[in-house]
Amino acid sequence: MLTTNYDDVLLWGREGTEPISNDQEDELSLMDAEASPDAPRLWYLHGTIHRLSTLILGGADYARLYGDGSQQDGRYSLYKSALVRLHEWIRARPFLYVGFSFSDEYVLKQLEHVLGITKGRHVPSFALMKKGSIERGALWPRYNIQLIEYEDHGPPLAAGLEALARAAFGAGDGMNSRDSLEKMVELEPENVVSKIKLAELYARENRTQEAAQEFKKAAEYLKRNNRMDDWFRVAERLSSLDPDNVALARDLAQQYLARGDQKRALARLQVCFKADRRDIETLSMLAQAFHGLGETEKTIVVYKELAKIYKERGRNQDAANIWNRIAELESSGSEARQAPGPGPLRPSAGSLARPWRRGPQGAL
Repeated sequence: MLTTNYDDVLLWGREGTEPISNDQEDELSLMDAEASPDAPRLWYLHGTIHRLSTLILGGADYARLYGDGSQQDGRYSLYKSALVRLHEWIRARPFLYVGFSFSDEYVLKQLEHVLGITKGRHVPSFALMKKGSIERGALWPRYNIQLIEYEDHGPPLAAGLEALARAAFGAGDGMNSRDSLEKMVELEPENVVSKIKLAELYARENRTQEAAQEFKKAAEYLKRNNRMDDWFRVAERLSSLDPDNVALARDLAQQYLARGDQKRALARLQVCFKADRRDIETLSMLAQAFHGLGETEKTIVVYKELAKIYKERGRNQDAANIWNRIAELESSGSEARQAPGPGPLRPSAGSLARPWRRGPQGAL
């Protein structure tokens, strides 16, 4: 694999991957001789943040790799061996460009150089890009690169990559693959990566219930081990399979509120509110979310409904506390309206106006 990035993101996807820089001539030569899925190597064409001397940031740095611009054969390149290997790879190997914007003029010059030498007879390559990112005819005539488009990031991109993998390596034995993952999960119950892979496999096979069960187990493990960034991703994936899961929606809303992400919390609270419009916990979180977004009027509407429910259930002190909070908000709002300013206060553009208005019978 080859990257023009400087960071470790690609290394995270495969443990044991060996990073290689342009000044490691022996290791670069071994990329061909010892290429194997069991010994993956990642060539940092523009250097790595772990070895600052290798970074290719621009100007003179680019000249160190690509030459001074007067020579296309790399004779003035400090990393001549790396540049020659790059040209050979472009000539002889089909590339799949992923996440590459085709705005790096130095890389594009290398493609044009090889195309000129081979007179267009080098192996064609492919670019995986979101639809609309580039004109469909921009790559093929100049760089011998065919464009493969996907609708959007997320599931459409994942589906496109799976289709490419099937086309490149064959459909494979799905049953054996599933059996292997199931065995791995059985042998290593704490292996969350295997659980997620198995869950995704079930989802692709439309075995939604089994997929949800594995995602739930993975989410529980991640939360138990305080891996909250990963927990959010798995919990959102589980929510996409079980969109009416009120307990999960409430959990996500609580966690988003704890992070100060009121907009995402509101999206999950709609599921809870739809299931029970008079649930005290849901209304409390709604008020918190609206208040965090500066939606004072909506916060007051929710609080009034909450005070009403407290009163009906005999929780008079809780109702009184809510009315005190309403008075504070109304007082603050009145002072803000009386203060000189550029104009009247308006709800923010990102607010969810309609779903929370009071209905004809006093419902929210």
